[in-house]
Amino acid sequence: IVPLVSISVVASLLLFVIDLIWPLLGIFFGSVLDWFMKSIFFFLEQFGEKNSVVIETADLSALSVILIYLFLVAVSLSLFNKMVRRIAIASALLVLNIGLTFSLVNAASSDEVKSHLDIFNIPGGSAIIVNQSLTGSPDLIITGVVSRAYPMDERIFETALSGLGVNKIGRIFVLSAEYGAMDDIVRLSNKFGVRELFVDERLSRSFHDIANSVAFFDEGVKLRTFSGKIPTNSNPGIYPSNGRIVITHETAKIFVVSDMNFEASPTESNKLPMAIVIGSSDNLDISVVEDLQKQGYAAVVCSKFVQSPSSFNSKGSMALIHSVDSQGPCRLYITESGTESFILKPIH
Repeated sequence: IVPLVSISVVASLLLFVIDLIWPLLGIFFGSVLDWFMKSIFFFLEQFGEKNSVVIETADLSALSVILIYLFLVAVSLSLFNKMVRRIAIASALLVLNIGLTFSLVNAASSDEVKSHLDIFNIPGGSAIIVNQSLTGSPDLIITGVVSRAYPMDERIFETALSGLGVNKIGRIFVLSAEYGAMDDIVRLSNKFGVRELFVDERLSRSFHDIANSVAFFDEGVKLRTFSGKIPTNSNPGIYPSNGRIVITHETAKIFVVSDMNFEASPTESNKLPMAIVIGSSDNLDISVVEDLQKQGYAAVVCSKFVQSPSSFNSKGSMALIHSVDSQGPCRLYITESGTESFILKPIH
């Protein structure tokens, strides 16, 4: 389209000169230029509209784009060549069988991916990466984040996510955040191709202000809010509610909260092992840990726990606490057997 527009500009200037020299020739040249301009507008309407049918290549590798192009060329040639048509059909069947094989392998091993969460500290709280499957992009839960003078999307999130091999995020859930940190989350959403940005209802107005006032908010990111009670749906997934987020696994449930100001007792009957991830754990002490243990939580994951382990006076409480602290990114494993339901290990 761009070269055609350039040609039309040059032709318009040429028409002006021709019309001055020979008006009759100018009329003829103008009619030709008019047809040419209408053709350009036709192509713009067909291929230049926002909702036109195009092949998105942003998430594809260079090799994938080349293969798609070669496939389209082969399909075009097969319309007129019998041999090419046979080769195209045989290649398509081969690719479909290979794709089906990889899909079955991914489906068989998807439970291993779902059986752990990656957790790392951020200023004021924690960030949790939840892998739903091998093929899909992971989701990110952010809680307790506070503002900093430096860009946290570059200094904190990008560094941690790249170290964990994450280059694309499907959804982001924000449970709590200071106003000054919201623009960092918005920039993070743009950089990692986030489809949906879920924020707690209490943060909705502030996030909408950021989205409306800052030009870098990608219109492809859908801003949504969540509130209400914890859903009773037991299917595996992420369920945001008012003041907490529930991560449901086939064999366990994990509750994510911002700080110690939460209702510790689960609102629904639950027979699965439960863990709780506390974003800001400044006021966490042994009495709170013991209360959580009585509530039925098998593990408490926090950003830090400064109290000496010798102060643990309840049998089993020492194994209950999992502190991320300064270990760097950690992985919380959901075990299906043994005495411990959850194990937290540093990621080296």
